[in-house]
Amino acid sequence: MAFCTMLGQLACEQNLQVPLHLVLGGESDSFIASRSEPEMLPGLLSQAQERALRNAAHFPLSLVSGPPGTGKSYTIAAMAIDQMLHGDSVLVVSKTPEAIDVVRNKLRETYGLTEGYVHAGEQGFTRSLKTHLDTLLKEGVEPPEESAAKLRRSLKEIRRSLCKAERRFSRSLRMARFLGPAGMGAWLARLGGSLFRRRLNMDGLGGLQEAIGQLRQHFEQQAASYINACRREKLVRLLNKERSSLVKFHQALRARTSKTQAERFAKTNMNLVLQAYPIWLASLDELNEILPLMRGMFDLVIFDESTQCDISSALPALYRAKRAVVVGDGKQLRHICFLPVKQQQRLWEEVVQCGELPASYSYRDQSLLDLVSDNLASQDAATLLNEHYRSQPELIAFSNHAFYDDRLKIMQARPGSTQELALSFHQLEGRRAKAGRNRVEKDWVIAQLRNYFDRYDDNSLKPSIGVLSPYREQVDYLDKEISKAFSAAKLRSFSVRVATPYGFQGEERDVMLLSLSLDDQSLRAAAYLNRADMFNVAVTRAKEEQRVAYSINPELLPPGHLLRRYLSFVPANLTVLPSGEFSCDFAREVSAELDAEGIAHWINFPIAGQRVDVVCEYQGVILGVDLIGYPGEHQQHFTTQVYKILHRAGIRVLPLPYFNWVENKRACIERLIVELRGALVERSQQLT
Repeated sequence: MAFCTMLGQLACEQNLQVPLHLVLGGESDSFIASRSEPEMLPGLLSQAQERALRNAAHFPLSLVSGPPGTGKSYTIAAMAIDQMLHGDSVLVVSKTPEAIDVVRNKLRETYGLTEGYVHAGEQGFTRSLKTHLDTLLKEGVEPPEESAAKLRRSLKEIRRSLCKAERRFSRSLRMARFLGPAGMGAWLARLGGSLFRRRLNMDGLGGLQEAIGQLRQHFEQQAASYINACRREKLVRLLNKERSSLVKFHQALRARTSKTQAERFAKTNMNLVLQAYPIWLASLDELNEILPLMRGMFDLVIFDESTQCDISSALPALYRAKRAVVVGDGKQLRHICFLPVKQQQRLWEEVVQCGELPASYSYRDQSLLDLVSDNLASQDAATLLNEHYRSQPELIAFSNHAFYDDRLKIMQARPGSTQELALSFHQLEGRRAKAGRNRVEKDWVIAQLRNYFDRYDDNSLKPSIGVLSPYREQVDYLDKEISKAFSAAKLRSFSVRVATPYGFQGEERDVMLLSLSLDDQSLRAAAYLNRADMFNVAVTRAKEEQRVAYSINPELLPPGHLLRRYLSFVPANLTVLPSGEFSCDFAREVSAELDAEGIAHWINFPIAGQRVDVVCEYQGVILGVDLIGYPGEHQQHFTTQVYKILHRAGIRVLPLPYFNWVENKRACIERLIVELRGALVERSQQLT
């Protein structure tokens, strides 16, 4: 009832903030843009993520499309930090509390932000906020050891040095290509003698990479210190100049009745409160219980999982926004609606008193993401996140091809035999009962769970496991039988979740077990599996392994049916050159030398949307090799941007110039071996 009253207030409002005005089909009015400096944040953001952060500052309304596993929550956390550093307040909202929890964890783990934000979904958050304010008012806060201004100057200086080192590395790569056997390069190499060998051999290029790595590590540390110094200085200033306003807010939180609290909130300067706590995290259902309905209360409001957000639920949050960003994936599930078409039309006529409800404002069919997409003034305000970090390549390959036109860069692609088990299909002789249950598939799921429990029971780090079926009847059946078969403590220790695709949107698990619960006699029920949004969510929840049980002959399904295509899909973009075939003599010679050393390797292996010339593997350590300077495919070198992409994918790449190879093959191979062994030692130290 309170929510309906609030919508009634909004309906009478004449003076709307720009984001809400645009969403309702109005023209873009002037608004106050903010600043954005994604390059000053810790973490190497992708170009798409940097663009999303700048759009959040420069557009009143912008959109971020984030397919599964592309770092939506990471991007939202970076966006919030970026705007906080420029003095802006940020509200992050979502329909689901789980999505808000993920963003909070990113703020804590990635940016080390232990204060400065309010997580409304946290149990007893009011009590936590009261406790924090009480401590702040009575004990104060220590100023940072180094001022934020000094840290910012230092950060900019490190960044200048980093950019300079990257430019030098890029020039060296270009020269290494030029010194190949084609043209005048080889002649210049002979003329330059030891000078070129010192500067452009593998050791010289590797030294430049090491210097870049050290500068980047230093930058990360300083950036984290800068963020925390900004927060502490802000609190010190507020306590010195505006302590009375914080006291009033504290008194409002301590009020014993809601009436008294509302009266005290009305006397509170919320702008100062938002300076003390610039980032707020809340589900849409909680928002109206914890914050007053103030026009333009927040400089930026970010909607996460916006495909699950219906239009009416979003309006109060948009009313509080001076700028807004909606984040979601139009290829995933929308909110569930039981409102009849006729009643929806009747409500429209009662409010607008004319005409038929425009399709854009259909509560039943349109999500917030759809509505914003329809009303964006420029395509420049839309960003696609295209680096997929969640899953092994086989687990995302079908979705990437069928729903995203192969635009996603698969960051977890690695060579090796273990990936052959990432996706497996198990055809059973099950039967779908009239109640929609499949007993044979249920037995298979329980057997799979028992195998995982037995295998990892003694491990301190256990894989999380999800059990999914598209059909509610099978989910309820599985949930009941799994609860009978295993103790609640056992299921908790493996974070077992049993749900339909709707229950898994925004969720992920290390291992997913899918029970499709169909047989040859249930072709009508199989039509539900041909829904693109539902199918996309169902097959993209696993990080490491997915096992799919089905009891239907896929040949009985229409040729274009998603399940039939999924069961027979072969991802062409994951192929490598067959053994013994090489694109040039350079690759053949390098391969022969690596064979002689017993080092496993792959030629032209696809990682993160790039074809890495050579990928070596040594006791689980992966090293890429960039072959440079040989005429043909391996004449060009990777750009510094590609090196950054592969760095984000966790792949170290070593440049290997052809002139260096001709000069001393043995030294080149030894350099690769040293790099692999060094990486192995480093990994061991990290694990211990």
